[in-house]
Parts: sequence; structure tokens; C-alpha cells
Amino acid sequence: MPDTTPSLRPPRVALIGFGEAGETFARAPGWRGEARGWDVLPERRTAMAAAGIETGDDARAVLGDRAFVLSLVTADQALAAVRQYAPLLPEGALWCDMNSVSPQTKRDAAAAVDAAGGRYVDVAVMAPVDKGTAVPLLISGPHAIAAQPLLAALGFSNTRMVGEEVGRASAIKMIRSVIVKGLEALSSECAAAAEAAGVFDEVMASLDASEKHAPWAEKVAYNRERMATHGFRRAAEMEESAKTLQGLGVEPVMTRGTVKLQREAAKQAKFTPLESDLLSRFHARFADKGFPGVAGFTLRERRNTGAGRFTYLEHPGDVNLPDGSLGLGKYSQVNMPELEAGASFWVEIDHGKIDYLEIVVNGSQSWDGSESSWGVCDPDTGEFPSKMKD
Repeated sequence: MPDTTPSLRPPRVALIGFGEAGETFARAPGWRGEARGWDVLPERRTAMAAAGIETGDDARAVLGDRAFVLSLVTADQALAAVRQYAPLLPEGALWCDMNSVSPQTKRDAAAAVDAAGGRYVDVAVMAPVDKGTAVPLLISGPHAIAAQPLLAALGFSNTRMVGEEVGRASAIKMIRSVIVKGLEALSSECAAAAEAAGVFDEVMASLDASEKHAPWAEKVAYNRERMATHGFRRAAEMEESAKTLQGLGVEPVMTRGTVKLQREAAKQAKFTPLESDLLSRFHARFADKGFPGVAGFTLRERRNTGAGRFTYLEHPGDVNLPDGSLGLGKYSQVNMPELEAGASFWVEIDHGKIDYLEIVVNGSQSWDGSESSWGVCDPDTGEFPSKMKD
């Protein structure tokens, strides 16, 4: 049977702003509707007329009878445009904010539209506008359901509602842009340094060889685990990368951010079950002397070497432990032979503070973040009596 679903007539729409997005949409083959537009720049109003968009020299006259609006101004003018032009519109007008701004800016804009008697719709443009009216749009807010068929009637063929909250569509776009725009900047910084060092082709080939094609959720989970486990070491490496870029005359803006985030991820990492168990056992042995419990320690670094796996902990507070109060020297090694698998602890106590606590487990394998396959040796005999268990 033929589709008998009634279609909306192309709406009478107003465009506010006529930059790249507005002009691209208005000239797209799929564009429909009676359009009128306003831009603060006279030359852009001239461009509107050339694209078949009715305009004028007075914003009130241009916008006053339009109940459906697409806001396509620059990001820094999105809120100002709402405050200036929403009061000019008829009661109940739909304001589709298609600007790339934060969720909070969109919530502020929604409040201004509501105060003017209009209805606000959060619209996120999710691809370059050269796709014209086929560009994917995410829409959200309590009035998104009213706006979606009007956008379709105008010619937009790829719209999707993502919720009834203003700011949700924008949040998806803005957070996604951390990767999309961030990779652009990061690759540019990398390429500039590679070119300056004369190793561009080699670096690009190496990146191609190491590229892993996997869903982003898997990539994120893997990256987070690596940062938590090896963040301190990687931060130190990236500090050297930053020095390398500076030596080549390239400002390491993105690289410095990587140093910070790698280090912060490692600081916030949780102890593994093995680390918590070993630290609890050490605390139990010396609790009567005032040695603090697990909760007081934070992770400083994890490191794997040929000698084994090392976990370095620090305690920021004053624990009132005079040198020698554990029956140990300032630098002390404690073996725990009663453990199922041997471990050693190195403690540095200086003027009543624990400068660091180091747990050493000698292993036959590199550590992958779990304990299930970790082969350990007794620190006294060098034998491997057991496997560590989670």
C-alpha cells in the first residue's frame, strides 16, 4: 500500500546568523520552506538575499511573525542572540539552538527563551555542515518532539531525539569533541615535532603499524587500565617527550596535558586485591606500634623490572612514628615468610613521617594488572612456591 501518512508543509522559518552553516543549509538541494533571515553583519544579509532568503534592515520586522527559528550564530554569541531576539518572536515560538556550546550555556539560553514565552530546543550538529540537510542532528529538551517533524519538513533527513533534558544533545557533542578535536590538535603537535626532527615518515609508519581497530568503549577501558597501572612511568616518559618537542621548537601544549592526566590517573588508582592484602598484613604486624592502616596510603608508582614488581606507596599525614619505633632502622626491609607467597617491604621513616612504603614481589612474569597468573618467589630462597590469587 502507498504511504498515506500526511506530511507537514514546509514551515515558515527564520534563520538567525548566516555563516557557513546557515548558508550551506539554505543552499542545500534538500532545503525546503519559506525562509527569512537576520544577521548583524550587512554583508551577510546581502549573502542571504543572494541565496533566496528574505531579509531586511530591522530585526523586529524580519523575525516578528516567525514561530520557528534556527539559531546559527557563532558560539560566543549564542546566549546574546537568545536574549536579544527571543523577545521579538511570537508567543510559543520554537527556538532551535544549533550552536556548538556547553550544556550549561544551552540551559541558560533555554531559561531566556522560556522567559520570553518561547519554546527552546537543544540541537547538536554532529558532523561537518557540508553534508547539508543530510547532516546528523541530535535534539533534546521538552519541546524536541514538536521540533523534530518541523526540521524534517524543512529538509533535515537525519534527526534523532536523545532525551527530554535541555543540554543532553549538547553534552554528547561537546564531550565527543574532546576526542575529535583533541586528536586533531594532538596529531598536529606530533606531526610538527616529527617534521622538525626529520622523522615524519618513520613516525607515521610506526603509528599505522600500532593502530588498533576496536570499538571506542573497548579502547577507553584499555586506556584507563593502562593509565591507572602505569601512569607514573608514562608521565615521566611524556615529560621527556615534552622536552624533546621544546628542543625542536614545538610548544608541547597537548603533551603537558598528557603528563598531568597520566599522573593523576595513577594517583587515583585503587589498590589491587594483592596490594590491599599485603598492606593489611603489614599493618597487622605493626599496628600496636602505631603503623597506619590501608586507608591512609595512596599509590605513588608501580614498576616492573627484572627483579620483580614494585609498588610504591606514600602516606601524607604525620603518623608520629619516631625513627626506629618499629624496631627497624630508617631504611628497613621486612620479609613476610608466613605469607603464602613471599613479599618484602621497604619502609623509610623520617622525623615521624613515612616517606614511602615499598612492596616488592619477585615475579617470573610481567604484570598485566591482575594477580591470577603472577608467579612469585620466596625472597629468601628464590623458589616459586605458588601462584598469587585474586
